[in-house]
Amino acid sequence: DVNPEMRIGDFGYSGTLIYKHNFDKRFSLRGGLSYGKIFGQDASSHNEYYKKRNHSFETDIFEIEAGAEFNFLPFIPGSQEHFYSPFVFMSLTGMYFAPMAELDGERFNLRDVNTEDASYSQVSPGISYGLGFKYNLTDKWNFNMELSTRYLFTDYIDDVSGAYVSK
Repeated sequence: DVNPEMRIGDFGYSGTLIYKHNFDKRFSLRGGLSYGKIFGQDASSHNEYYKKRNHSFETDIFEIEAGAEFNFLPFIPGSQEHFYSPFVFMSLTGMYFAPMAELDGERFNLRDVNTEDASYSQVSPGISYGLGFKYNLTDKWNFNMELSTRYLFTDYIDDVSGAYVSK
């Protein structure tokens, strides 16, 4: 909701640690812990409404996930024959976030400001899904690259959902 014209280079960073249990060559269960930081500011928008609103935020996101993964090719850790595979995955997630802003050098939690006269939880469930590619490094370690997205059950990661109240 903050600066919907955001360019790809404007996103923050993230990292995830994942543990997987392989049931067979194609199917595994996964669990993970993630951390990321996102931010946005209306001031960089080309839309006059958003510039006038002048909302900004940044938030650290902590997430836990549990889900399943399907390999398109047989994959066996430590194998020299089945050592790579593209895959798809889906996970249920739990996320903690706390949108913050800064004014006159002082940081504050936007939820406490109540900018939309609405209360919301800083903990939210979600669904993560995506695709990736894995490559065997050893019988215990793999290198994975993933492209994922999330469906979230909150619209308040940036503290703005609908009717922005000017105070």
